[in-house]
Amino acid sequence: MPINSCWGEQNRLRILSEFDIRPIHHMHAPGDTKIQSCSGRGVETYFYVLEYRNKRNPEGHGTSFAGRHCAEAMLRLLGLPRLKPEVLFPDQPQPPQPSAGASTEAAATRERPVPLTPLNQEISEVLNLMVWDGLPNPPRATGPITRLLTSLRQSPDRDLAFPDVKALNTTVAGWVRQDPRGIRTVGDKLERKYGKPVHVRQFPEIHKVLVRRNTLDRINPAQTYSS
Repeated sequence: MPINSCWGEQNRLRILSEFDIRPIHHMHAPGDTKIQSCSGRGVETYFYVLEYRNKRNPEGHGTSFAGRHCAEAMLRLLGLPRLKPEVLFPDQPQPPQPSAGASTEAAATRERPVPLTPLNQEISEVLNLMVWDGLPNPPRATGPITRLLTSLRQSPDRDLAFPDVKALNTTVAGWVRQDPRGIRTVGDKLERKYGKPVHVRQFPEIHKVLVRRNTLDRINPAQTYSS
């Protein structure tokens, strides 16, 4: 996002006067990892992926990362609820929920979450790996990633269709530059980056969808499945 800083209410009001902002994803950094915030004034352990669109220039759109402090300050100005943070590593403790004062809608969402289907859970885990691989810069292939994250938020209990799974498969293939280890290559990179083991499991539901449509699986490591 072509913004120098979102620190301070005046800067946030200026940003919101120039851009339409929509929250796409909220992530919690692994372990004690700290990442330089978008404002340049400190470090953050929580980040949002925001979709932005220039109000005067239709060509000025895309996605960007923002630290939770600045992102949620802008959401409050817009009257939008905060998103529940996702964690990268399944074995890490769940991050604390936002403090009291969140909107009734956000609180209700936290109390009665709609679980992801097994297929959607796998898709979410693959997307989380790619989002964290992109920090602190905006994720590559932002179109497919943004669209898939949005679909998971809107319909967590309804399996994404084959075109969505195929789009994810194609995106991963390009992301890892056709490496036969698939998304495991991203896990290896994150292990080196954060100094913490990253368990990248197999994704059988994704594999089944791709095989049924005679599509080569680029997400799971080659030779993982015999079918």
